[in-house]
Amino acid sequence: MIMGGVYLTYSAYFLSVDFEVIYIIMNILLLLVYLALAFTYGRNCKANMGSINAYLEEMDHDEDEEVNDIDASLKIKYTMLK
Repeated sequence: MIMGGVYLTYSAYFLSVDFEVIYIIMNILLLLVYLALAFTYGRNCKANMGSINAYLEEMDHDEDEEVNDIDASLKIKYTMLK
């Protein structure tokens, strides 16, 4: 449903080029969509980084277990999110 709304917003944006007021309203609406996407992306990155840190700390406390191969990939993912 969200992507349908984004599709309709872009359709209205490209059709509103000839109408000044509607064009300005659509620009503001698209700005709000981009800000919402940036906020959601940032919030999810922060949550994922917290989950990765918690898992890595849990793995550090279990020193008597075998070294897990996922440790290196989680560190890479954390660096990418950072």
